[in-house]
Amino acid sequence: MKKITIFLITTVLLIAMIPIIGNTFVKNTLDTKIKNLQSQGIQVIKSDANTGYLSTSRHYELLLHTNTITEGIRIGIDMKYSNIPLFNELVLDVYPLALSSDTMKNLKEKDSEFSKYIEAFLFNKGLLCHIEYELISKKFSGYLKDITENHTLQNNAKVIANVNGVTFTGVGDLLTPSSLEVVAKTIDIKFLNEEEMSIFLKNLSALSSIQEKISSLSFLEVDTLAVHLKRLNQDKQSLEVSKIFINISSNTQGKEAEIHTKFSFDKMQAHFKNIDINASSLNYDLRASHMDKESFEVLRSLVSQAKTSNSVKLNAKIKNSFINLLSKGIEVDVVDFSIKKIVLNNEDIKGFTIASKIDMEEDSSLVAKMMLSPLLILGNIDFDVQSSISQKILHRVIRSSSLLFFIQRYTKRDKEEVKFDVSYRQGNLKVDGKIILGK
Repeated sequence: MKKITIFLITTVLLIAMIPIIGNTFVKNTLDTKIKNLQSQGIQVIKSDANTGYLSTSRHYELLLHTNTITEGIRIGIDMKYSNIPLFNELVLDVYPLALSSDTMKNLKEKDSEFSKYIEAFLFNKGLLCHIEYELISKKFSGYLKDITENHTLQNNAKVIANVNGVTFTGVGDLLTPSSLEVVAKTIDIKFLNEEEMSIFLKNLSALSSIQEKISSLSFLEVDTLAVHLKRLNQDKQSLEVSKIFINISSNTQGKEAEIHTKFSFDKMQAHFKNIDINASSLNYDLRASHMDKESFEVLRSLVSQAKTSNSVKLNAKIKNSFINLLSKGIEVDVVDFSIKKIVLNNEDIKGFTIASKIDMEEDSSLVAKMMLSPLLILGNIDFDVQSSISQKILHRVIRSSSLLFFIQRYTKRDKEEVKFDVSYRQGNLKVDGKIILGK
C-alpha cells in the first residue's frame, strides 16, 4: 500500500510539473530566437512576462536597426502560449509602436495634427499582424487587421486607406520563412487634394517558397490593378491592368543553375498625357539556363542584399558578379514575348510575337574584352530570333527609310505583318536565310 501511495504521489507531481516544464521549454526556445534577432539588427529594449500555471503571456518591445528605411522603428509584440507541451502554439500580435524619432520630428514640423494622428493610430494598434505559430512544426497562419482610415491633412488634403481581407500562411522562421503565401481582398489608397493619386488592388495572391536553398518559386496574381494620378493643371493619367500573373522560379539541383520568368496580363488600359493605349493578352516567357551554380548563388545573394541596402560599392559588386556569371557561359531563351492586340489613340495597330535563343560560350577573358570593347563579346555569342510584327507597329517604331528598305528586302511581308527570321552564328549573320554579314 505504501508503494502504491508513493507511486501515485510521484505520478501526480510529475503531471503537476508538466506545465512548468512546458513553460521552460518555450522560454528557452524564445530566448534562442531573441538572440538570433539581435544578430540581425533587432534590439530587445523591453521584456515583461505574466506566468500562470496553465498559460503564459509575454510582452516585448523591439528597436529596428536592420536598414536605413526601418532604422529607429519600435515594434511591440504581445505573446500568449499554453504551458502544456501538447499545445505548442504561440499566439502573437505584432504591431508598430512608433516611427523613428527623425521621421516623427519631420512630421511635426510639416503638420503637427497629422503627427498626432499617426501617434494615436499606432497607439491604438491600427496596424496589427495576428500570427498563430506552431513551435514544433514551424507552421504558421494569421491575418492583418483590417484598416479603414480617413484623415484630412493641414492643407485640406485627404488621406484614405482601406485594406481588407489580408491573410497568410507559411512554414519556417517568421523572419525568414521557407514558404509564405499571402492573400488580400482589397487594397485601396487615396491622396486627394489639388493633386490626386490613388492605388487600387483587388484579389491579390502571392507565394514565395524556397526548398533547401536548391530551388525557389515566387508568383503573384492580381485580378485588378489601377493607378490614377492627377497633377495640377494637367490631365489625369491612369493605368488599369486586369488578370496580372508573375511567376519566377529558379533551380540549382542539377549540375547547373536555371531561372524561369513568366509575366502576363489579360487587358491593359493606359492614358499618359496625349497617349491612349489599350492592349490585350500580353505574354512574356523567359528561361535562362546552363549557368554556373556558384556564380549564380553569389549574384542572387548580392541582389538580395540590394533589396534592403543600396551603395555604389554593392552595385559594383553586382555588376562584376553578373559579368563573371556570363563568363562561365549561359543560354537565354525568350520562349514567347507577344501582345495579341494594341490600340493606340483609337487606332488598331495589331500586335506582335517574338521568340529568340541566345548562347554565350564560356570565356575566362570576357571581362578584359568588355573593358577593351563591348563589341568583342559578339565572338562569344550565337543567337536566333523569329518574330512577327504588324506593319503598323513597324512603321511607327522605325522611322529610317534606309532601315525600312533593308527590312523590305530581307523579310517576308504581307499587307498586315512582317516576319523576321534572324540568325547569328560564328560571325555569320543571316536574315531569312540570306547572308548579310560573314561568309
